[in-house]
Amino acid sequence: MSAIYDIKFGAIAFAYLIGFLVNEGFNQLTTNKSVEETNKYQIAVF
Repeated sequence: MSAIYDIKFGAIAFAYLIGFLVNEGFNQLTTNKSVEETNKYQIAVF
């Protein structure tokens, strides 16, 4: 039971890591203004 829980937690953490890296890569490709707007949107969402 513990092993299943660890696998699920690991998968969730991995998904968050991938999402963070993709978001950072996307920000690198945008202008500073777009990055600022994206950050404001993220703050509003969370």
